[in-house]
Amino acid sequence: MQAGILIAFAIACAIYGTVIMSMRSGTHFHLAWYGLAAFLLLAGLVRVTGVWQGLPQALRVSLNVVFLAVAVLLIAISVRAMVAAQAGKKLVAAADADPASDPLSWLIILGAQVRPDQRPSRVLAFRIDAAARCLETHPDCHVIVSGGKGPNEPISEAACMARELQARGISASRILLEDRSTTTIENLRFCGVLLSQRGIVPAAERVGIVTNDFHLYRSLKIARREGFTHAVGISAYSIPAYMPNNLLRESLCIIKDWLSGAR
Repeated sequence: MQAGILIAFAIACAIYGTVIMSMRSGTHFHLAWYGLAAFLLLAGLVRVTGVWQGLPQALRVSLNVVFLAVAVLLIAISVRAMVAAQAGKKLVAAADADPASDPLSWLIILGAQVRPDQRPSRVLAFRIDAAARCLETHPDCHVIVSGGKGPNEPISEAACMARELQARGISASRILLEDRSTTTIENLRFCGVLLSQRGIVPAAERVGIVTNDFHLYRSLKIARREGFTHAVGISAYSIPAYMPNNLLRESLCIIKDWLSGAR
């Protein structure tokens, strides 16, 4: 029974990894699903062949506990991320209905993949759309577009976002570029430096962090650690089919932050 369930999950993970690869998300994280599929298949096979039953009971119990603990941890982090995403969506809806209820002074758009033709990836396009709507309803709000140029990108993510916002009618005078960062931590750290250099205290400003719903929980934690005390999340859309992939990736990033001491 257990072996059959594990093998079925392995097949499902392999199929899902193939689906994510075919959607060309711009990353190679689909390989994680193949790795998980291989692990589950191996776990199922050792049960079918009787190898599992031949292991000492204490070892079997320990392995089961570790496996269960990791699964519970990943699920718990994913739930927290989804709760933060819903809060970000409610904030956007409330601001659209009554902009005066949410007087944002700055937005920060976190960067994502730029395509070879210099167009934003779907993930980045959703962030730009969410920011443009917010800037239209908050005419006194300025924005920092944050993201450097990766090795597989023709231009910086910041330059791509600035161009797209201006194409939507957002004045260049409202846009500040941060084009050095390569990680979410650097995005927010370098944005804080830019504001400080202009005599603006990040901790005193109500700043909206614009990113996709799955990324909001981790981004807000980092933002507040980097001095954006009053940061709020502006939740951008993401394709539902990507959600398991994105939540797993974010959960692993959060665990990595914990292990590295970056809380």
